[in-house]
Amino acid sequence: MPELGELQAHVERLDRDLAGAHLERFDVMVPPVLKTATPSPEVAYQHPVAFVGRRGLYLLVDFGIVTFVVGLGAHGRLGPDDDKREAPGVGVARWQFGDGRAWVLADTGPEPGVGLWVVLGNPEQQRPLAGLGPDANDVSPGQLFELLRSHPSILHDFLLDQQMVAGLGARLANEVCHRAKRSPFVSTLDVTVDDAERFVEAIHACVNEDLAVARGHSDMGDVAERPGRVDRREGEPCPVCGDLIRRIDHGASSVFWCPTCQAEPNLPGDVLTGKLLE
Repeated sequence: MPELGELQAHVERLDRDLAGAHLERFDVMVPPVLKTATPSPEVAYQHPVAFVGRRGLYLLVDFGIVTFVVGLGAHGRLGPDDDKREAPGVGVARWQFGDGRAWVLADTGPEPGVGLWVVLGNPEQQRPLAGLGPDANDVSPGQLFELLRSHPSILHDFLLDQQMVAGLGARLANEVCHRAKRSPFVSTLDVTVDDAERFVEAIHACVNEDLAVARGHSDMGDVAERPGRVDRREGEPCPVCGDLIRRIDHGASSVFWCPTCQAEPNLPGDVLTGKLLE
């Protein structure tokens, strides 16, 4: 799944490439992808792209009069459509501009995962953005501390909850926990103000690393190209202490951590043995 840093770099590319281009036509090749009935996408015809932005894990294509909110999910991609075919491979929607260029929204996953909303007015107050927590890279230590203490869960689950903080996926959650030197299994009720400060510092460091790498690409890359210390490194030595990285499949994601750098005094036995019970 593309996460905050990679999505930020991508919207910068899209904004640079097509800001000011007038929309001539919009087609949906897979109707269920469009989640709104009104307003019609045609409202944006002949209007220029005002800007392309991001909120959490969503892309925002603002035409001034309406905003297209794009959720890429785990396997979605939005980028130039050079072929302009009627049904371009895995393409599910297409924007065609007056200068002849086009964008295609593609979904390469085994199951439908992308979503598209056309909204009038402030998109922050409407689905799917309404209810999102603060962007992870903008949250303050005090704000994060209050969220952590008021929503009991394990830390890794909290970081994945977009209504708590928006923009992190499983990979960044693993990296943030490791940089902050806290177990991904610690209860949010046990964190301190100092922990919250470390979490914010770790979020900034991880996102900035991702952003620097992603800005060097011409498109969104593969997850294997993203920097990291623990994610997808099961059995490899921790770059900080040398202990072996461990992995546990938890829910729909995998948790990677270093048992030395991120040790907790009261971890349950099922975690210590590499089995996390649901």
